[in-house]
Amino acid sequence: MGTLAAPPRAFTAEFFEDESKQRQWSAFNTKNRLYIEAIPLQHVVGDIERFLMPLSAGITAEGHRKQFWPPGGPWQG
Repeated sequence: MGTLAAPPRAFTAEFFEDESKQRQWSAFNTKNRLYIEAIPLQHVVGDIERFLMPLSAGITAEGHRKQFWPPGGPWQG
């Protein structure tokens, strides 16, 4: 297995700057305004990317690397 050649589309500006995605995100924020703080879609996508991509890299990299998630910390190998 090799590493990802490019990040998934969901982690790109093409996704979070898309007008329809912006409308969907705005509607989500409006619907849930009593429960959540309205955060720009780009920030949410970035947070998800920072959480998932190290895991993805560990899965797709050649060779086995044991990784774990310590409490409060990032993936470690």
